[in-house]
Amino acid sequence: MSKEVVKKVLTANEKIILLLKEIEEFKQITPSNEPIRIPCYKLSQKGLDNNFVHTFLKKLNNDLKIIKIIHLGEHHTIFVTTTNTYTNPDENNIVLELQDGFDEYYNKIIKNNLANNDKSLDKQEKEFELKITYSEHSREIIVNNFFLIAKPDFESENERVFYYLYQNPNRSVPRSEIEENFNGNKTLTKSFSKILENLNFKKDLKDVFFDVSKNAIQFHNPVSKERLGALGIKKIPIQVK
Repeated sequence: MSKEVVKKVLTANEKIILLLKEIEEFKQITPSNEPIRIPCYKLSQKGLDNNFVHTFLKKLNNDLKIIKIIHLGEHHTIFVTTTNTYTNPDENNIVLELQDGFDEYYNKIIKNNLANNDKSLDKQEKEFELKITYSEHSREIIVNNFFLIAKPDFESENERVFYYLYQNPNRSVPRSEIEENFNGNKTLTKSFSKILENLNFKKDLKDVFFDVSKNAIQFHNPVSKERLGALGIKKIPIQVK
């Protein structure tokens, strides 16, 4: 069975970066007294269509005046030749000369792109968090919508305690409050630590999401990267259900 290949749709900025890098690459292998020749099929393979390539090169030529266009070739997938037909050797090449200012423009664009990528990584770092989701219908305790930690039995002590904490995150909850919210003021039979162990919250995973004492518990959800750093935790072994 054949698999359909889905190509990524490039943004205009990504296309600019790719085209500039292609020009720079061919510049490195071109003698200083010759124009740069870039095969159009190379640009096509990168996802750079003729319309974009021609439009952007004309901007560099006409507006910024940092290149001189000699020939704008086009990529053809089918070639028809006859012995009596003259063929332009540059028909399928982009041919251009670099002018003063190209190197400065290239370095500026590439540098800005790297800076934007760094900012994006910084943003991802700041947005990083661990988050638990829980449904009283499926009773599945899941981390980051992927790792299934536990599936407590319906109406069990483990399930009822966790569900109450899930509804009351990021504050200290007294043991008495949980017991009062059980029908009939039922007294818990297990410690908080034992309940968490039954739910597969062990060691670092427990410390990340919970603060526990004999008579109170706090469920942290979501957990930020800052909290992980404060706890000195870099890796969390997770035993999935």
